[in-house]
Amino acid sequence: MRPSAFTLAVILVVAGLLRFAALGSGIPFNIGVDEPEILSRVVQMMRTGDFNPHFFDYPGLYFYVQLGVAILRFLVGATLGERSSLDQVSTADFYLWGRAVTALFGTATVLLVYRVAMRWGARHAALAAGLMAVMPLHVRESHYVLTDVPVTFFVTLTLLLTLNAHERERAASFAWAGAAAGLAAATKYPGGLSIVVPLIAVWMTLGTKPSRLIASLAVVGSAAAAFLVAAPFTILDLPAFLNGYAHLAGYYTPKRLAEPAWLTYYKHLSRSMEWPAFLLLLGGLGLGAVRAVRGPGRVRWTITIA
Repeated sequence: MRPSAFTLAVILVVAGLLRFAALGSGIPFNIGVDEPEILSRVVQMMRTGDFNPHFFDYPGLYFYVQLGVAILRFLVGATLGERSSLDQVSTADFYLWGRAVTALFGTATVLLVYRVAMRWGARHAALAAGLMAVMPLHVRESHYVLTDVPVTFFVTLTLLLTLNAHERERAASFAWAGAAAGLAAATKYPGGLSIVVPLIAVWMTLGTKPSRLIASLAVVGSAAAAFLVAAPFTILDLPAFLNGYAHLAGYYTPKRLAEPAWLTYYKHLSRSMEWPAFLLLLGGLGLGAVRAVRGPGRVRWTITIA
C-alpha cells in the first residue's frame, strides 16, 4: 500500500471510530433536541404511506434518506421476529440506525476533504482530512439524526465536483456540481448558498465548452431539478411550504435576534474549534485571499474560499 493510501486509511478509521463511538448514547430518553422532528415523521410516513412530511423547517431529502433506513430496519427486525406489524414499532426503534447513517455521512465528508485538498498535494490533503476527522463540532454532530452533517457532506461534494469541472472545462461537469448544490439545499435550506461556488468557477474558467453561459444555465437547472426531486413537496404542497418557510425565517429577522447573526456564528465557530484552530482558519482564509488575487492557483483558491 502506498504511504498516502495508508495515511488516508488511518485517517478514515479514526474518523469512523470517533463518529460511531457511543452512537446509542441517550436513546430513547435523552436525545438530540430536533431528532424527533425527523424520525417521528418518518415513522408516520411508514404507517400512513403519506410521503408528505407536513413539516418544512427542513426540506425533504433527509426525511426520505431516513425513511429508507427505517424501512430496512423494520424489515430486518421482522425477519428476526422482533416485530410483526407497524403498530408495534416506536420512534425509539430507529434512532440507532438513523444515527449510523449520519455517522457515515460524517466519515465520508472526511474523504471528500482529502480529495479536495489533493489539489495542493498529499501532505496538505492528509493534514486537512486529519483535522476534519477530529474536529469536535463535526464529531459531535455526526452522532445525531439531524441535517447539519449531511448538508456539510453535500456542500463539500459541491466543492469537489466544482474543482473537477474547472479542470475538465465541460458544461456537463458543472451540471453535476450544480446538482450537488441542489441536494445540499434539499437537505437544509442554507446549503443552497453553495450554488455560488460552481457559478463563480464557470465564469473563471475561460475555456468552458460549449460556452460559459450554457454551463451557468446547466448549473442552475441541475440544482433546481435535484432540489425538486429530493424535496418534491416543496411544489406539491406549495402553500404549506411557503407558510412553513416564512414562519421559520421569521425567527432570524434582526428584530428577533438578540445579537447580529455574524456575531452568533463567530461565537459558535471560535468556541467549537478553540483558539489555535480558529486562528489557523483565519490565517488560511487570509492566505487564500492573497493567492486568489496574485496566484498561483487563483481559480482553485477563489472557489475554495467561496
